[in-house]
Amino acid sequence: MLGVLRLDSAPRALITVGQAAILAMIARSWLEAEKDTDAYRAGIEAQAAISSALLPRGPIVGRTVTPSVDDARAKLRGAGKDAAEPQASYAWNRWQVALGHGAGVLEGRVPPRAAVFSSGSLTRALVSSVLHVDSAGFRYGVQRAAALGVATFVMLSTSAPNFYWILLTIFSVLQTNAVATVSKAVQYALGTWIGAVGALLLSLLLPRGVVVIVALGLIIAGFAWMARNYMVMSVAVAAAVVLISGAPDGEFLKWAGLRAIDVVCGALIAIAVSALVLRVRPQPTRHVEAARSALLATVGRLRSRFQDPGYSPERSVFDESRFLRAISNLQADGQLMRDDRPLGAVADRLWDLNEQTLALASVIFQDDAESSGPPGARELVDRALTDLEREIGEVALAPTAS
Repeated sequence: MLGVLRLDSAPRALITVGQAAILAMIARSWLEAEKDTDAYRAGIEAQAAISSALLPRGPIVGRTVTPSVDDARAKLRGAGKDAAEPQASYAWNRWQVALGHGAGVLEGRVPPRAAVFSSGSLTRALVSSVLHVDSAGFRYGVQRAAALGVATFVMLSTSAPNFYWILLTIFSVLQTNAVATVSKAVQYALGTWIGAVGALLLSLLLPRGVVVIVALGLIIAGFAWMARNYMVMSVAVAAAVVLISGAPDGEFLKWAGLRAIDVVCGALIAIAVSALVLRVRPQPTRHVEAARSALLATVGRLRSRFQDPGYSPERSVFDESRFLRAISNLQADGQLMRDDRPLGAVADRLWDLNEQTLALASVIFQDDAESSGPPGARELVDRALTDLEREIGEVALAPTAS
């Protein structure tokens, strides 16, 4: 969320309030057992007051936040002092600091923070997460460009009318891997052939004046059925196209033949490109290891920042982009596996660990994260980093799922 605000050139004050909201959310997640306490309810009410003050109405700074925020902070501090567990005490403290910081920024009493990451580093990270030869998304993009280039050459090299349908065929059948492309191409081609034959039969039975009306009905029915059965959708749409194209001059056979030819050309081009140009192959073990490596690198950089506030956090953004690329590749692997449940479970676990990593980053990147924390707060964060490294190291894909 902070990255989106930053790239959208949001005011620094809004980004700072957003960071305070994230820190408050993290603290609340550590206080699930305290939901029925007066302090917890007071914290929720204070957050509602800050949310109300954020409603769009001019400049963001200079907005009065109700005094209930100060009352809630006092209750949260008291709960932190009375807490028996160090983690609960730390969470109460972090929550009240976040509330005070968010309210202070809105009222103009607290200066907004400089963003931890520059817009340039965020942009480069987002681009590098996709623009890489190892990325399934990048490979699919290259395949689509190659397939459409070949289709355009074929289209311009022939005098057949309306041969742009070959391009539409490629858009329809080219998938992120060769197996899915073949499956979609077969469904699309068979559906088109059946639809073309059906259109010829309808042209013999229907009066010329109702052909277009029937065709429009087929288009509506076909797209309504698309989510249920792609081949049925192809039958309906192909029949409608042949009827509409042949209605003006009655040459239904000509248009049925053209659609049958262009769907074959488009399907063959899509299959060939998907299989021969930067083909996506399942490598789940490698991609799981890449995701683990990226997470461990991020945690290592967080530890360096935690120990040395002068350590630049910029490179951790690129580790996150490596993680996103690995997860994207894992999703592509799942599409190529007969049973993707083991891989899905590992991917879900990696996502969860990434969220924990980002949560710790939000705490560590806040300059005064420990300035008013209880005794032992630094030990809590250090232990959290150690536990996170251990959990990441334990993630592995079962041999049978590889």
